[in-house]
This record gives sequence, structure tokens and C-alpha cells, in this order.
Amino acid sequence: VRRTKPDFEQIFSGFQRWGRATWALIVYFVRVLLWLLLLIIPGLIKMIAYSQMWYVLVDQPELTAGQALKRSEELMRGHKLDYLLLVILLTLLALASVVTLFIGLFWIIPWASAAQAKFYDEVRQEWEFRNP
Repeated sequence: VRRTKPDFEQIFSGFQRWGRATWALIVYFVRVLLWLLLLIIPGLIKMIAYSQMWYVLVDQPELTAGQALKRSEELMRGHKLDYLLLVILLTLLALASVVTLFIGLFWIIPWASAAQAKFYDEVRQEWEFRNP
């Protein structure tokens, strides 16, 4: 999405940090579960607020899972509705692929991943502009 020429090895580079990613997933799951126990709507809002955690961890691998969740919350401040609309659109596109007997998923899944990554880039740039 950032228009760089990726190397083949870059595809598997995420496996070098599997321990941190696993811990981040556990922290994410526990926090969202606790918010969902409070009520469903606050839990869904927190899920959206934490949605950029994986991109934050890739851009800043030195952060802990808790710091990445906090940064994701900061990035998503004022953008939760935009992200919700994006997810709804992507879900509708995935459901529309049922018409093509799921063949459309071969195009929709990569496009959806790229759209979410581009969303992160735009939110991050706006955040950096507001917080120099």
C-alpha cells in the first residue's frame, strides 16, 4: 500500500515477532472481553478503537502490547465511525461474493486488506500532523 517494492522474504518477516504478536492478541482479547462483559456497545466501540493495533506494532515494533493498544485508541479518536462504515462496506462486498460462488473472495480479501492498511496510513498521517 505504501508503494514500496517488497522482497519475497518480507512476506514472512512477521514470523520473527510471533511471541510479541501472540501476547498482543491475548492482551487485546482480554481487554475487549472485559469491555464486552460491561455491555455490548462499549465492547464494540473498544474493538474499533483497538483495530489499528497490528499496524502500530509493525510500524513501531519496540512498543509493548499495551502501548500499541493505547496508540491505536489515540489514532482512532474521531475516526471510529469512518472505520465502522469501511468494515460494513467490506462485509457487504464479501457477502456479494456469494453470488459468484465465493470466486470473488480471491479479489475482495486482498482488496479489503489493502483498504484497511490504507485507512491506517491516512489516520496515522493525520495524527502525526495534529501531534508533531
